[in-house]
Amino acid sequence: RGNPGLVLDAHARVLQWGKTMRATTLDIAATVAPGTETSVAFDKRALQITVNGTGVMVPQGELTTAQIKIAGTLARHDATIVAAGDGFAIAAGLAGGLEDRKQGDGRTDLTWSGNVSRLSNTGSVPLALQAPATLVLARARIEVGTARIAIAEGRADIERLVVDAGRVDTRGSFTGIPVTAVARLAGTKLPFASTVVLGGDWAVTAAPKLNGSFNVQRESGDWFTAESVSLDVSERAIGITALDLTGRFVDDALDASARLRSSRGGTADATFTLAAGSVAGI
Repeated sequence: RGNPGLVLDAHARVLQWGKTMRATTLDIAATVAPGTETSVAFDKRALQITVNGTGVMVPQGELTTAQIKIAGTLARHDATIVAAGDGFAIAAGLAGGLEDRKQGDGRTDLTWSGNVSRLSNTGSVPLALQAPATLVLARARIEVGTARIAIAEGRADIERLVVDAGRVDTRGSFTGIPVTAVARLAGTKLPFASTVVLGGDWAVTAAPKLNGSFNVQRESGDWFTAESVSLDVSERAIGITALDLTGRFVDDALDASARLRSSRGGTADATFTLAAGSVAGI
């Protein structure tokens, strides 16, 4: 048969992939209806997949529990993904399907296209997709359409994100992002109290050399010195009036500058240059 179907029922305990990926338990149940001798007939081939895992370790961290469910046909199906770990609980919903799509060079690639209908995290850094975002996945291409994501008390707007044969093209902006949320996302603790809120934008390509720019600036808030029994909160603020960081990439070289202005903490300016090739991999 030219387009065979699939029936899979697999259960594993203490599974290891290489040195960086493992799972305490992994259960997979999958069925895909067969095609015909002459046609894949994606719209006629029913699809049902359920994957459950516990203690899943990946390079990005550990998932206490994870589940993927897909139902429909190869041409049109819905998927849900839920995963939880220390400090995060992610849920996502997708809708789309597979098709043979002709590329610009005349090749035909199997492509998944659809949209991310739901994406949220209710952990230490809450986020939520505010409107569906288009998504295209092909053999060597990932393309995300315009997406607005609420993060903590602010939001990020992704205008473009394309990864094509290892080349990256992305641009967007963000506003209202607390420095404390950035620290939690990075898994670090700030050495001082902060109410600083950041905004900025980026437009970067890597094709393969890095070119583009980024800007980060304080929108509001302050930094505070250590607690004191003799000073109230307002007296411990350093009185930031300006805080920003700008940078530009030109053929892998980086030129950046930072500026701090405050009424109690003084002023500071810094510039730095990173030549192309001065850091491994850049």
